[in-house]
Amino acid sequence: TQDHWEHNAVGVPYTEARWWGQLTDMEKSAANGLCFFKDNWNKIDMNPNPSFFPHPLPNFRYKPWNELNAVTQQVASSMMNYTEDRWNNLGTSLVEKNTFLNLDV
Repeated sequence: TQDHWEHNAVGVPYTEARWWGQLTDMEKSAANGLCFFKDNWNKIDMNPNPSFFPHPLPNFRYKPWNELNAVTQQVASSMMNYTEDRWNNLGTSLVEKNTFLNLDV
């Protein structure tokens, strides 16, 4: 509604909780008119990623180190050799430069 668009409405539209496949054809058409399509409606990362791994990074990867919970920080540092600096500067960690061909078992 106009109130939702102008941030005057209480709550969010019911469609906010639906995936693209759950929308009606009319809702999909309206979403297309607002430049939404299946991937960006379903919150798939649409940023260009011209690296060897041209897939969306997991959402938690975009969180700054200090916003990660203690378990995630521990796993990132102990198992993947991340430091706070390497985590916060995407692409600087060795693990992000690996390709399938140079991974060890």
